[in-house]
Amino acid sequence: MKRIAALLLACTMLFAVGALLTSAAEPTNVAAGKSYKTTPLFCQVKTDDGKYVWSDEGTPNYPDEGGVTLTDGKTDVSPDTTGELYYDKVFMGFSGITEGGSPEYKELGYAWLRIDLGKTYSLSELKLWVGSSKLGAGIGATNMTVQYFTVADMDGNDAKSLGDAIAAKDDKEATAVAVSQKLDTPVEAQYIEVRVVRNGWIFVTEFEAMGVESGNAGDEPESSEADSSAAESTATSSTTESAATSSTTESSAAASSATESAATSSTASNAASSTASSTASSAASSTASVAESSKPASGDAGLLCFAVIAVVSIAGVAIAVKVRK
Repeated sequence: MKRIAALLLACTMLFAVGALLTSAAEPTNVAAGKSYKTTPLFCQVKTDDGKYVWSDEGTPNYPDEGGVTLTDGKTDVSPDTTGELYYDKVFMGFSGITEGGSPEYKELGYAWLRIDLGKTYSLSELKLWVGSSKLGAGIGATNMTVQYFTVADMDGNDAKSLGDAIAAKDDKEATAVAVSQKLDTPVEAQYIEVRVVRNGWIFVTEFEAMGVESGNAGDEPESSEADSSAAESTATSSTTESAATSSTTESSAAASSATESAATSSTASNAASSTASSTASSAASSTASVAESSKPASGDAGLLCFAVIAVVSIAGVAIAVKVRK
């Protein structure tokens, strides 16, 4: 008996741990493969007199490869890369240089990137990977700051800061370094803007947003209202059927009563039984409908499961103690 009690207790504790581990979804990079917009990439052309000037129409010197460079999951140069590392397709280049750089950077004072996550997520960490000084040519994370914002759309409206600007830390041993911001309180957002400041080259390779699907589903109130309407409709239908059944039964009872009083008693008994059955069926149907609309959200299921397991665990301990006595 003691062994059975101990086994029961061990199993319930394992289930409890499993429930805790699975009740909350694990954050993943929800920015992977998502679309984005950026400040103009560095683009200079050589003039006839040998000078390099900014061009809005030329091909960027360090381009965004196919519009996927920022969210393709790649943060390091390819092993097959030869020559200068900063020409690797994993990077796209901006310039914070006031002379000969982007006119927009001169006006704003920063380079920006905006990412559309596709839908609202609960975000716990944001991360931008930038080129380090290992790339050479004045590229690096030294004297660079990164700041994260939530915005209302891809035009950058209603920007709200998620914290102070973060100073990037360079690493000569790696081709790219991450500038991360962990959020003490998860933030729900669909659009993120990143602002990068540096008086020099700004090479970016990847953006990551760690999060889970938002638990604030906007369709729940409408669904609940629809379920309520359905419940009322079901209850009304059931009541109508009950009334119809009762009326028919009473008519039959009256006709039978005119013929034979003994049969009348039997029919009345049947009518009462039928009416009671119909009423019970109606009540059960209505209760089922209301119960359906009141089902707990999936997030509450884990807590409910844990509560039940906790009760079983306590019971197991009680049994074990009693057996020992």
